[in-house]
Amino acid sequence: MNAYDRLLAAGLAQLGKQLGEAETPNSETEEILGLVSNLSFPALLGFSASAERARPKLGDDLINAVAGRLAELEEVRDLGLGAEDLNRILGGLLRRQGSPAELLEDPAVPKRVLGLAASQLCKEAGFEISEDEAREIAELLTTGEFFTDVGGMTAAALHTVRGIPVALVDDAKNSWLRVVRLPLAVLRDLSGAPIDAATVVIDLLDGDLDKSPAVLGHTLRSLYGFATLASTVKMIRALISPDNQTVRLAIVLYARANGIPITSEDLDVLHDGVFDLENPDLGPALVAAWGRLEDRVGGEKAKTILARLAERKV
Repeated sequence: MNAYDRLLAAGLAQLGKQLGEAETPNSETEEILGLVSNLSFPALLGFSASAERARPKLGDDLINAVAGRLAELEEVRDLGLGAEDLNRILGGLLRRQGSPAELLEDPAVPKRVLGLAASQLCKEAGFEISEDEAREIAELLTTGEFFTDVGGMTAAALHTVRGIPVALVDDAKNSWLRVVRLPLAVLRDLSGAPIDAATVVIDLLDGDLDKSPAVLGHTLRSLYGFATLASTVKMIRALISPDNQTVRLAIVLYARANGIPITSEDLDVLHDGVFDLENPDLGPALVAAWGRLEDRVGGEKAKTILARLAERKV
């Protein structure tokens, strides 16, 4: 169990205690804790950050509205895509765990369409973004790793967004055994190209990895495997930093598409409070998030939403 797993386990223990005090049946408590523990990392962030507010468009309402707007764009019509096709693409990616390459016969189309969709989704959420930011969000959502665990989401972000500091490498430098393990993980991610792997390892250890040349899922999972709690929290804070709008907006869009009403500002609460460097604590956020979701949609629908947001296996 690594530092992140221990942080999550402590939070789940607090949620379990609260459910017990509310006289929730043991079987249902175990089901809820299992659903929360299986959330993908961006889903866990979105769920934990959700706050009480007037309800924006969520779920199918959000996807239907954006699909309708996209279908009116000349560029989209020229691709031969209608509202039904766009609904299938957006729903398949954000809600039904589809592979972008499987959603259309031409794998180059989804990213362009998703770039336009990102702009429309952000407008619906009250954000104006540039074309470059829209492309980054689309790339992040289509890496194949964003909807997975903390290591996969971190790898997707480092491949998509420039300049995110890799705090986890501080712990790797303190052990020759860890330094030896690192190239093996990088080689797996780079399909065994030793020159590229050596360059990536050196850049990682020097802190000069501006943007990874591939999605380094194995590498980041290896780094999280031996990272301290301090380094783990620093890495998570870097991912959801106010300076990192691409990742923050991708989390917001993913959460809203699945019925969780968060804003970018809600992630500030996670950044400044839940993942506080001195005393990180997921428990209160998980307890409050479950209570709000249950009050808003009812226990059974809340469990359905969490089940849909489960970590995707790669």
